Amino acid sequence: MVLAVPVLAGVHTLRLGDGRLISGQLVRATDQTLWFRPSGDTTVVQFPLTDVVSIRFGGASTSSAEREPVMVDVGTRLRVALEGPLSTGSSNAGDTFFATMVSDMSVAGTALVPAGQRVKGRVRKVVRPLSKGQRAVIELVLTSVTVGDLPVPVITDHFGIETDGAGGVRTNGAAGIEGASLLMLTDTKDLNLRPGTVLVFHLAQPMIVR
Repeated sequence: MVLAVPVLAGVHTLRLGDGRLISGQLVRATDQTLWFRPSGDTTVVQFPLTDVVSIRFGGASTSSAEREPVMVDVGTRLRVALEGPLSTGSSNAGDTFFATMVSDMSVAGTALVPAGQRVKGRVRKVVRPLSKGQRAVIELVLTSVTVGDLPVPVITDHFGIETDGAGGVRTNGAAGIEGASLLMLTDTKDLNLRPGTVLVFHLAQPMIVR
């Protein structure tokens, strides 16, 4: 799936997980890949999304007067409410989902990502039971948050929930769920996450915002 990428003039800065900063132009993006044209080069380079820490959408030029980037530390919490339902009966691995920030993501007392901002996620894994009594699994991660009007890629821990095929339900992964009885998330065989379900994720890699 191709992501909506804002068409902005000027210099964009790509920050990679290995510490490199690459200036140029973001061409397009999917859930797994970014296409980026480095400054002074006519060749478009592909980068796996998992290698990207952040993208800065700059103005017409860069200067020493630009504000310093803000780094959001590993472990920072993101409390989000699902916008739509997710289920082992209808969701598939790779599906996109959307949620809304329930509380601010703050850095040094400033709400960098305020409550109400939209976030994007991906269904990481689905095990669909064929009959009652078989194991069911669904796992989710977040892939971007909206800062201002722009999406910033993120890498988070995963939220997972699974049945044991014998009536038991448990979570897996470091992310969690709030205000829900796990047993209420199951029907005859499937796991169902309803709109408004609050999940708590944590950054697994730093997020850098300019």
